[in-house]
Amino acid sequence: IRALRLPVVALPILLAAVLSGCVATGSGIAPYRLQLFSTSATSSSETEARAYQCFPIPLEAALYFTDGSVGSFTGRVTWSSSFPGVAQVSNGDIPAPAGGDYARGTVIPGVQGTTTVTASFEGIAAHILISVGAASGFTVQNVINGRPTPVTNLDRGVATLSLLKIYGIFDGVDRDVTADAVWSVDEP
Repeated sequence: IRALRLPVVALPILLAAVLSGCVATGSGIAPYRLQLFSTSATSSSETEARAYQCFPIPLEAALYFTDGSVGSFTGRVTWSSSFPGVAQVSNGDIPAPAGGDYARGTVIPGVQGTTTVTASFEGIAAHILISVGAASGFTVQNVINGRPTPVTNLDRGVATLSLLKIYGIFDGVDRDVTADAVWSVDEP
């Protein structure tokens, strides 16, 4: 590696040029507010969201600028949780069960309770209260002619197809969680 030698007179000019690239050029556009919100179907508030054990939910971060523009900064803010045992929030650094890491802003529920999730960007912060609940039960249903019917014992012949779905009961509401289920078959 070869060292760069500059005359002593050039150093202040080079330093001024580098620093001027870090300062706004007078446009007057600056961020002033950060807003968090949940995009999950069970949450619709800017100040709080509901999550359930075993079901991560995504959060979004929007940064507002003085010129009226808004940008998605979900991947650029720093995320934190006041009680990580209740729910952690990913900065792209929490391993996901299927491999890789959870996306930035994903809330991973732990135990039932509440925690405050904070996002910050260059001195601007926003908070959202996350309450974690648990499913009160699950049902397996067989979809016949487009209608789900509860299954208590599934005894099918060879080459017979069944479309099974799993519904979780969350705060008294059935929710299709089939996509989140891991299926296995016990052989006799």
